[in-house]
Amino acid sequence: MKKHLFWLISVMLIFLTLFALNGCSLGGETIPKNRTKKQYEFEKTFEPMFKFLEQDKKEFTGLKSYTSDVYIKNQAKVKKYEVDLDINQADIKGDYIITRGDTKETVPVTYSNGKLNYESEIDPLFDEEILNLVVSRDYFASLDVKKTFKSAETELSDIVYEPKINQSFIKK
Repeated sequence: MKKHLFWLISVMLIFLTLFALNGCSLGGETIPKNRTKKQYEFEKTFEPMFKFLEQDKKEFTGLKSYTSDVYIKNQAKVKKYEVDLDINQADIKGDYIITRGDTKETVPVTYSNGKLNYESEIDPLFDEEILNLVVSRDYFASLDVKKTFKSAETELSDIVYEPKINQSFIKK
């Protein structure tokens, strides 16, 4: 009887120790310190987007369209580089748009084998970097969430992070 009681108490102590070492969570998810539970749960709804943006070569299966833009602002001058693809078609077609101030240049493009093919001559500055932008999820996990928004009428959701100065979100 004493032997069984000893084993029972020993097993209970082991479980209590493991429970305490595991942060009293019983194997559940650990919510980061810079997130509330609500923010953490909301951010998890963006998981498919983060998985897509982490890919070195984008897999467009299941997507209807894909747009990627970069804005470069130097004092009052703004340059915008945008790749906009319509993926509903058998061959992926779209436009590469460069906006410099009031000047806007649009060139039709097709996408195949991870590359953009231009239908006319253009300065392809930033095109592959924009199209195949690879985002580091760790960067966003390190940021505080500034605000979240979920539309009641549509499936639109928005999450805004509090940026850190001079940090890059692009995976290198």
